[in-house]
Amino acid sequence: MNLDNSDVSLSYQRGQAMLKRNFPIRLLIVCFTLLIALALVRDDLCSIQYQDGKKLFKAVLSYEVRD
Repeated sequence: MNLDNSDVSLSYQRGQAMLKRNFPIRLLIVCFTLLIALALVRDDLCSIQYQDGKKLFKAVLSYEVRD
């Protein structure tokens, strides 16, 4: 069976179109999985702390609960 460049190009274009169409769903799944993993590992999701030797990086999310 002999494949010419047009067959390969068409197959490549179909693959690229499918990747673009499924990208938002894949991104949502990855983000959701990361949030679930963080919730299982950490008790507080509102602060992140990273220390490297003498340097300390801390990010805190402040929020208020409204009634």
